[in-house]
Amino acid sequence: MFPTNNSMNNHTYVISILSLSIFLIASCTNPNTNKISSTIPIKEKTFCFYDSSDFKIIKIENDIKQHDYVITKGNYTVFVYKKIDETVAYGEPDVRYYETIIFKIDKKVETFDMKNDNLISADCIYILAAIAKWPIAKVIKVKNGSIKGEKLSTNKWNIQINIDTYYNYRGYTPSESSNPIEISQAISSCL
Repeated sequence: MFPTNNSMNNHTYVISILSLSIFLIASCTNPNTNKISSTIPIKEKTFCFYDSSDFKIIKIENDIKQHDYVITKGNYTVFVYKKIDETVAYGEPDVRYYETIIFKIDKKVETFDMKNDNLISADCIYILAAIAKWPIAKVIKVKNGSIKGEKLSTNKWNIQINIDTYYNYRGYTPSESSNPIEISQAISSCL
């Protein structure tokens, strides 16, 4: 059987509709979905303090040998800043970062201004864990920058952090480049 004029017109019509549909779908696709890495909003951020405490850095036995901290009783006020952030690649969450800054001062101190080497005596630590295809875990003693604090009441401090960890993990590779962190806010007790 040979195709009739009517069936050829139907074939041409179907092919035209399919071609038009494919063109419309392709032209409506978001061009940013092919981006390698861009930051999406921060998922969680906390900053608080523990009175009459101390802290210890511990290693968590998982795939990346991640580090974390444990708060113990002690003679210090311990300040903890934590941030969880994500990047997105090809439209999907790709890398999750866990950043922590932790430091301590004598519990009797009501104002302080630490710079550079004084940060080491305050055990100022930066902890980074990145959960990704190539995970990384890093603990750095902070020795560049300054941290200032003023006790506003028994349950509130005003803290200003301006440090550089000189290590970050943005995208797919770790980098020993500048990573300035600036925070200024009134914080409350963690308990």
